[in-house]
Amino acid sequence: MSEWKSTTLKEILFIIESGSRPKGGVRIGENNKGVPSYGGENISMNGEMLYDKVRTVPNEFALGMTKGILDDKDVLINKDGANTGKTAIYNRPVGEKISTINEHLFRLRCKNGTADQEFLFHYLNSELAKKQILLLITGSAQPGLNSKFTEFVKIELPPLPEQKKIAEILSGIDKLIENIKLKIKKLEKLKISLINNLIQKGIKNYIFKDSELGKIPNNWDIVDFKDIFSKNTYGPRFNASNYAQDGNVKTIRGTDILENFNINYEQVPLAKLDTEMISNHSLNHGDIVMITTAECGCSAVFNQQNIPYICSAYAIRLEPNKKVNSNFCIYFLQSEIAKRQIQKFVRKGTVSNLPGSDVMKIRIPLPKIEEQNQIVSSLKAIEELIKYSRNKLKVNLLLKNSLSQDLLSGHKRVNV
Repeated sequence: MSEWKSTTLKEILFIIESGSRPKGGVRIGENNKGVPSYGGENISMNGEMLYDKVRTVPNEFALGMTKGILDDKDVLINKDGANTGKTAIYNRPVGEKISTINEHLFRLRCKNGTADQEFLFHYLNSELAKKQILLLITGSAQPGLNSKFTEFVKIELPPLPEQKKIAEILSGIDKLIENIKLKIKKLEKLKISLINNLIQKGIKNYIFKDSELGKIPNNWDIVDFKDIFSKNTYGPRFNASNYAQDGNVKTIRGTDILENFNINYEQVPLAKLDTEMISNHSLNHGDIVMITTAECGCSAVFNQQNIPYICSAYAIRLEPNKKVNSNFCIYFLQSEIAKRQIQKFVRKGTVSNLPGSDVMKIRIPLPKIEEQNQIVSSLKAIEELIKYSRNKLKVNLLLKNSLSQDLLSGHKRVNV
């Protein structure tokens, strides 16, 4: 590493500056009017530029700015607020001739021949730099960085060709990560589309009839939840002091149900409760847990665990009968026809509430159990693809973090 140079951020920068906004602020771009004005909201927590919903400033204001006009590959860093230190690299979108930053961002530009912009971005987005920057943030009510922070951020700088090679490798992984994320989004959209289609049309049905929920297959019925669930019971109320690490039961809250309608069993808290109370409320395999306060209608199927589980007092336990596959019902609850019904029943207030008695009035298009099972299998297949892609994303994020540490510190060298 003898050819690497120990220096500071200040020594390699040609430009560090902020932008500005006109009095009265900026507006969300309307029909591409005005000049884009990027702010902290356009940088994600993991270092991506967010080019949708970019605010704009008037053309005449942008043309009068002496600072904060962006060049392609500028490195941007959030200089104040709760997310101070967020970093991204600006890649000028096609058709964007002029763009600016507001007063909440620093624009960083390296001296020619000293440092590579892509290398600088990857360094500032690594733990090596983040740990240093975190120590330089001042203020508690409104944390922030001033332009002098560059004097105290140390950087080990390899020769320019090696910088470019390191940046190329890390940017390649970023591109792979971006493609995986895009694939996950497409699969999630496909899943929602399939849910809305299969829940109302089924598999290989050709004759349809009119119903109050729209056209459904001729051999399907419209039934109430009370026809397919034998019971709906709220979880028990108990004092917060009953939560205990050595508890004998786990209590599912709204925050324990994930966006994908699954239960995060690991985070469900333990409580120490009377055995009779547990026995009266204990969930069985296949029961549905539905949240009835705040996140009204958010639901999941309970799968048997090695310790008893119950619903919280702000959720109900739905016990299915033999007419319904619980997973079919969960997919139904993700459909538009279910969401519209739930919204009609929700009592609006300081905190939204969905009465259990109204839950039993929800109407569902119901095929025979055999077709329900087929629909569930089709949708489970899509979920497996999403799960596989999420695991692949996790692996590549870990790889990126590991490689960043090794390459940017010089612990692992690259051939140029």
